[in-house]
Amino acid sequence: MVTYNPDDGLPSRLRVIGDQVAAVLVVDNASSEGCALLRECASLQGVEFAWNETNRGVAAALNQGLGWARGKGFDWLVTLDQDTVVADSFVSSLDAVFAAYPNPDRIGLLGSNYIESYRGEPLLPPEGSKWVEVVFVITSGMLVPVAVADKIGPFREDFFVDLVDHEYCLRARSRGYSVILARAPLMQHRVGEPKWVRLLGKRLTTPNHSPERHYYMSRNLLIVARDYLVKEPGPVLGAMATRIKEMILVVCCEQNKWAKLGAAARGAFDALRGRMGPR
Repeated sequence: MVTYNPDDGLPSRLRVIGDQVAAVLVVDNASSEGCALLRECASLQGVEFAWNETNRGVAAALNQGLGWARGKGFDWLVTLDQDTVVADSFVSSLDAVFAAYPNPDRIGLLGSNYIESYRGEPLLPPEGSKWVEVVFVITSGMLVPVAVADKIGPFREDFFVDLVDHEYCLRARSRGYSVILARAPLMQHRVGEPKWVRLLGKRLTTPNHSPERHYYMSRNLLIVARDYLVKEPGPVLGAMATRIKEMILVVCCEQNKWAKLGAAARGAFDALRGRMGPR
């Protein structure tokens, strides 16, 4: 689990996942708030901490987790965001999906369907088979076979944050591995700082991301497009269309729109000149 200034609910979330796995590693990216809370979490049984002196980004923290799992001799790693609430059956359900998949050796990543905490609805209708093959799964709730990760390679640390999961899924597929999503909603998760808005008479949800996030989303999406558009045109073009829709919502419905548009433009410019890493 990667943390950065977590809220007071972190200990309870750690206890729920801690009851389902052999050990938990929390990688803290130099939180400036809640130090006492994090120290409390460090005292929980089965929980270890890695304290980064600077914010190294999500991808670097995930790679720390992979290195830790490999060093412990674990076969599997679950990656989680700090605010994700997993079900009591989270790990057992993922295990059942793995057992039901006809070619388990070809699973590169196994993701979790989730209920968007703001909307109260699952990302994917849970009816049907236990799993569905997809192109992308989000980092939170992702089950990674450590041996497969060694073949795919590390998460791209120069992305820092945003689309780290998209790039990793596309890379896994390019290596011949499948990306699987468990149909059962196994966690509650929130994307951005969402709010309800009305546009052309329709009630919509806008992610309401910060300018900083818009910088990374624009920059990293262009890098993903450069690297994978020829190999995976449908998913990449779909991701670009989603990004355009998000920017339309920024213009029409969100506050601080000029800062967000400026950050997105700067991200695109930095992608074109090859400037990666933290902003």
